[in-house]
Amino acid sequence: MALTEKLERILKAKFADGAAFRADQTPEGRVIATIVSGSFEGKSEYQRQDELWQVFEDELSEDEKARIVIVIANTPDEDRALKEERDDVG
Repeated sequence: MALTEKLERILKAKFADGAAFRADQTPEGRVIATIVSGSFEGKSEYQRQDELWQVFEDELSEDEKARIVIVIANTPDEDRALKEERDDVG
């Protein structure tokens, strides 16, 4: 199973509020991803990242964790605002 698929499976299980997940994987296997979940509402970026990395510690091997470049954790409102901003620029 590709790391992006594994991340999607474990994160959607953890953030089971209809979370959206997007990811890209480089040819070298490094991953950049975004998860959008209402459960991040009212939490600082530090708290969000702490939650994500607790899941990674529990579910991923050392090699898999080393291949994660960044996982952005947004609320649905933040994600919509980013999409609108990109649409305005493009």
